Amino acid sequence: MNMLSLQAEGRRPDIIIIDELHMLCDEDRGGILDLFMGKVLSMRWQDEVRLIGITTEDKGADTVKNFLRSLGKPVSLLSIPHRPLPVDHYLLAGEKTSLIASLRGTVDGISQREQRRIARELYTEENVRFDPLVMLNSRHPEKHTPHKKVIAVFDSIAAIYRAVESLSSCRLKNADGEVFCTPGTVERLKEALETSFINGDEKKILLKGIQAGIFVYYSPLDYTLREEMARAFQKDCDKTQILLTTEALAYGVNFPADAIYLTYLRESDPVAGAREGNFIKRNLFFNILGRAGRLGKSTHESACCAFIALSGSGIPLKNDIRYVLNLYGEDSAFRVKTLDRDAEDGILARDTVRSLDDVSFITFRSALDALRFVASNMEGKRTTVREVRDFLERSMYGWQFCAGEDLRKRRENLETLLSALYGFVFDACLFQKNRLVESSSYHEDTLYSCTDLASALIDTGTSWKAIEPMSQWLQDIAGFEKPLPVELLLVGMLPVEELWSSIRSFDMLSRDINVSPTSIESNERAREWLRQEVKKTLPQGADGESDVDRILKAISDYVEHSCADLILSPRHKQMPDHATRLNSFSRLLAALFAWARGASSDEIQKFAFPKDKRDLANSFSPRYGERVCWLCLLCLRFFSKTREIRLCPEHEGALQNLAMRMRYGVPSDCIPLMGTGKYQQNRTAVLMFRERFGTNLQTVMQHSVDSYIRIRGDLEKLSERKYAVIQKNAVEHYCRAAVDLCALLMRGNFSETTKSSFEQLQAFFQSYKPSWDDAYDGLEGIKHVKDALCGIPREDLFSSRWIGDELIIRSKRKGSSAWELVIVLLDPSDTLVKAQCSLQRQKDAAKDREAYEEAMSCQSRLKEIGDVKSVRERIKNMNSARELIYVWLPWNTLHDIPAPQLPALNLMSLALLLRQLEETGLTAVCKWIQRQKANGPSHLRIQQLIAGSLDSEAPEAIEGLRTSLSGDILQGVLQMEDPVFPYMNC
Repeated sequence: MNMLSLQAEGRRPDIIIIDELHMLCDEDRGGILDLFMGKVLSMRWQDEVRLIGITTEDKGADTVKNFLRSLGKPVSLLSIPHRPLPVDHYLLAGEKTSLIASLRGTVDGISQREQRRIARELYTEENVRFDPLVMLNSRHPEKHTPHKKVIAVFDSIAAIYRAVESLSSCRLKNADGEVFCTPGTVERLKEALETSFINGDEKKILLKGIQAGIFVYYSPLDYTLREEMARAFQKDCDKTQILLTTEALAYGVNFPADAIYLTYLRESDPVAGAREGNFIKRNLFFNILGRAGRLGKSTHESACCAFIALSGSGIPLKNDIRYVLNLYGEDSAFRVKTLDRDAEDGILARDTVRSLDDVSFITFRSALDALRFVASNMEGKRTTVREVRDFLERSMYGWQFCAGEDLRKRRENLETLLSALYGFVFDACLFQKNRLVESSSYHEDTLYSCTDLASALIDTGTSWKAIEPMSQWLQDIAGFEKPLPVELLLVGMLPVEELWSSIRSFDMLSRDINVSPTSIESNERAREWLRQEVKKTLPQGADGESDVDRILKAISDYVEHSCADLILSPRHKQMPDHATRLNSFSRLLAALFAWARGASSDEIQKFAFPKDKRDLANSFSPRYGERVCWLCLLCLRFFSKTREIRLCPEHEGALQNLAMRMRYGVPSDCIPLMGTGKYQQNRTAVLMFRERFGTNLQTVMQHSVDSYIRIRGDLEKLSERKYAVIQKNAVEHYCRAAVDLCALLMRGNFSETTKSSFEQLQAFFQSYKPSWDDAYDGLEGIKHVKDALCGIPREDLFSSRWIGDELIIRSKRKGSSAWELVIVLLDPSDTLVKAQCSLQRQKDAAKDREAYEEAMSCQSRLKEIGDVKSVRERIKNMNSARELIYVWLPWNTLHDIPAPQLPALNLMSLALLLRQLEETGLTAVCKWIQRQKANGPSHLRIQQLIAGSLDSEAPEAIEGLRTSLSGDILQGVLQMEDPVFPYMNC
């Protein structure tokens, strides 16, 4: 919305629809939604936008209506009094059930008398618990209509697997030849299981469940497998089918459920495992139960049920009953929590909030986001607290805060609250040298502005507390003579609370206090595991053991001095000793390293156990990688702009790539193959493809589908269709990266011709659409590429023109040397086009062996065009004052040309080098190319220049290239080069 406020008229929205409007009261998301509405209502064009909110809560709708009317907005309230499908809600305590609501419209309140009757009916001193087996014969308690589609929501993945084992064993034991899932569905799910990121034991359990008509659905499950499970559950079947899920189902997922079982009421700690946490929130409670009886999805439209399962006995059971019944009573106050109540009371009343450490992240994020938005619309990008207060008064939070008598006093309190918060951020010791908020005086007012460092925290949803462990690790490794592999930045991210609080549940040590303190044998095993993973991150040729020992020593010192307050488990009465803490830290870090290099689930899971024991509850979740992905982006955005502790150029260029690796769990060369949206590939399938072919972006683009089929062999797990999708993903990834890099390279003060050339190059990649029906359409755009390359060098300083297939660049400067830079595209000649088209026609007509052999012979002749010997001869015969480089065009249109075993640049890397001619000079560029080519093909890469791999003769102009480029341009270059030329061995 901050960016939307600056958009041109034609790009502004006409309608904004907000679903689940009652989420305004949610502690985590409510503030974001409230500020979003406030920003919309503060825009100059607010009257031209229609705002539509959808909610199931009458009180929430009335509150929002009154808020909008207070701003003078016309409001229409459309209320639907009747629910399309009625649903009966029951409390379930062991074998007892009690009807608490029959939903025909909105939730009707339960009288106090009725609440007491239900409580007496269900109360017991005996311990009750939910038995999953009741779902096998689920039916309406009063109408006795059987339920064909049943959903059960559990509080953990471990509980899901226990339920799958229990249900499938019972059902298959008494099956007597019954079929609960069609053979075709079982085969599809079996194939999806084989390429999914879950360990072998889990696969066996899920396969047994599938055969029994028991399916699972939870967020960390592979996308392909999750969708296949959902599809199988929705198919018609005579037998009762059961879907076991987590709260992932609560928002926006519609399944044909006749009955839903909510098996827990309290949030359980993922480590402690005890159900002693807070009650689940009202929004989540009703969203889960609302999955039953969806219009057009239910098989029994008059018998839909929602069961709330109780557990425990005595007073705890009574408290659970009271909590549920209160939810069905009168609606609680609809209060927005953009700034939390603790901050309000602590600052305005009790004075218990005295520094940034006492402020929650929710309040921190909202206060700074409001400041950033208001300041961005002010001249000078600075604003007063009073103007931020005026903006918040156009949000629901500010409206509620200032409601009531003595409006003036309430407005003063809101201004005092904001002023104190900005003061805490400005005075925070951690940010004295790297400010999150800048402050200056203007007459009697104090002006504040939000820095890029604060924006990095807000946009990545990360607490400011994440900065300290990261900065400490960057300080610790600053003394190394050469930069460490970028993967080792994960050491500073692991202790961050947002990551540590979840990933520690992967560690068996955090679940079983009997293994603490750890044994010497366990400590040695953890150290050896980490040693092996660290060695795999080091580049070839590194001084192996000595480098690894130094890194392990640095990690041990970091854990001892900077991670002394890490909590392994709330169940531990005392803080763990250093050996125990280092044991757990080492295994979790090794698991992250293994995930980033694409290790299998079974290989990663071994890191969870300090001893030889296994537990299905300890599967490595892709959500850990997702969290690390955001921390990588935070690290890049924050520490590339700090004053003292900064990222080195190598890390600045590679962090975004590491973020993508952590998100997908694959090495760099697999990222282009993953795809997005409906074309996103399964992680395991892509890794299997890589293992089979040793592939990367370059080789994928070279192989046609036909050539893939010829060398496919007995690999049955990857279909031809899946290969075609992977190839399409690779080409589109390359084109997206090229478009982004063109936009970056257009920045700065360049001539109109140069900018126009980059725009032309960008347009080419934007319009390029890979087609396998007519494989050579892409060559039509080569003319545009040639024109664009010719126009990049400044025309008043350089002459550049195409002579045949050579682009020749000379300097126009007086007194400059006679050097010429000769660039050859590899190889867009008419001969190549004709040969390829001829080959395609013969392949289409190949109906017998003879015709096929003729086509293969034509292909051999085609490859002679890119013959290495002829190219090397051409280089040998060149004038000594000329420097020739080849440019590789690695999309599928040229897939039959062999990889260039000669010095060749990536197309966009060449564009970058041409853009730098003005600053570095032609002679310097040619001499650098000459030296790099002498070292072999893998050295003719812009990455070598960025990384500082220059010999002592490197001119200062070339050396300045690294410092003149911003981090995003560096990353764009690496994104283009890494997958295309992955350390070629020539």
